[in-house]
Amino acid sequence: MGTFPGGLLDLKEPLQDGLLREVKEETGLQVSVGNVFATWDHWEQGFIFRDGRTLDVRIIEMAYLCHNPIGEIILSDEHQDYRWVGKKNLKDFLFFRNSDIAIQKYLVTKC
Repeated sequence: MGTFPGGLLDLKEPLQDGLLREVKEETGLQVSVGNVFATWDHWEQGFIFRDGRTLDVRIIEMAYLCHNPIGEIILSDEHQDYRWVGKKNLKDFLFFRNSDIAIQKYLVTKC
């Protein structure tokens, strides 16, 4: 199952700073951040926080267009493999369900 770089923000972390941090941590790349092109929310039952608490939570997700990747791909322990996939082939891959909205909006976004 495929995923995109991303993750949870630290408590007072600005959105774009968190995005840059997560992309760097998960891929080793530095990117420039473009516009938000999709937002969505969903409920997650039994979400486990870093401090061990487990709660049902509402998660708000945002997808940004990122450009100009600089650096060598160095995957974090969270990932085993990566692929560069163009718009024409994006539908050929299986992603976790929470990525559906971002993929559908990306496919119709002019970039």
